[in-house]
Amino acid sequence: MVSVQLVAALQRVPAFDGLHLGRSAQFVVGRLLRFWDSKNIKKQGEFMGLTLLLLDKKILPVIPQGTRQETVNAAVNHSHLWNHCEIHVLSKNMRIKSDEKDFAKWILQVGDGMATLVPQKETYTKAAEDQILIDDYLLLPVTSNPLDVLCQSVFSDFTNDYKDMEKNRDSAILTPKNDTVDEINTYLLSKIPGAEQEYLRYDSFAEDEKHYGEFDLTYPLEYLNSLEFSGLHAHTICFKVGVPIMLLRNINQAEGLCNGTRPIVTHLGERVIKAEVLTASPTKQIVLIPRIVLSPTMSNHPFTLRRRQFPVKVSYAMTINKSQGQTLTKVALYLPKPVFTHGQLYVTLSRVTTPKGLKVLNITRPSGLMNTISNIVYKEAFNALPQTTGLEEDDD
Repeated sequence: MVSVQLVAALQRVPAFDGLHLGRSAQFVVGRLLRFWDSKNIKKQGEFMGLTLLLLDKKILPVIPQGTRQETVNAAVNHSHLWNHCEIHVLSKNMRIKSDEKDFAKWILQVGDGMATLVPQKETYTKAAEDQILIDDYLLLPVTSNPLDVLCQSVFSDFTNDYKDMEKNRDSAILTPKNDTVDEINTYLLSKIPGAEQEYLRYDSFAEDEKHYGEFDLTYPLEYLNSLEFSGLHAHTICFKVGVPIMLLRNINQAEGLCNGTRPIVTHLGERVIKAEVLTASPTKQIVLIPRIVLSPTMSNHPFTLRRRQFPVKVSYAMTINKSQGQTLTKVALYLPKPVFTHGQLYVTLSRVTTPKGLKVLNITRPSGLMNTISNIVYKEAFNALPQTTGLEEDDD
């Protein structure tokens, strides 16, 4: 029997949320176990009490063009290893204050698909998502200029505070889609004084390609520049000094420069970007970010594309998926379209610990329903998991 303790496995408490497992939790855990088995004591195929801490990231692994069932099956609790794990659940939120318990309880209910639903009507019964009730004080008014209302709710005095390290560190706008993120970041970038620095990417083929010479004739540079891939930049990116950015790749893990780290730009050079990491530490951490070569992880083309560009993007706004692991005090959720997959609403709500730090601009609410929001939960994803909602109240 495999002797493995899996601590806080996929538990659903916001205080412990944050680990982003990458492509597939099942794949990652399997690799970890095989590494441990090869590097440590090996006796008749047994693991000697290996303990892993898995913090619930709520959004399931991304399976390109995958079905709901394929997405659920990629979660770690559907792995063959799961039956050999001893599960211990962390159930008490140690950060919560007494006047925030109702808010924290509601977040857990949202994550478990147990939040109060809007009474079903004929027009909603076939919708893939639930329509749940949300308190009016969390909602922003829908106006003819939604971006202005949205940005004012997070950056109330943006013109004067755009270089404020603390406000940039603790505040963000979240939205489901990348194109909406780019729209918001472009809008706020235009409000910062000074000239923009424009950076063009350089596209090429991998030099070891078998038909490297033929590709140059078949696929001109203009065609390569027009290709868009998830996780890679558009052809042109623009920055200004004082803009917060986010790393899109691990650069130096020993120094904490990992995918998701947020610095603020202090100097824009031709070959490097100089920035200061947004951190609560009084010690400044200055970093130099170079251009690096990236390739798409999935492509239908017969060649391997090499794309040379800075691995960063403006981070006033970010996608809900990218916000996993971020701890914020002020968040605005922008929904020009509803959330589109399991756990996205929960991830947004759990970025903050107090309702004072949360605002929602929901343009997609059904006609006649003012205080509602869409929520998607695949309840079958919780199979073989212990129930956590309500444990804290029992402890009290």
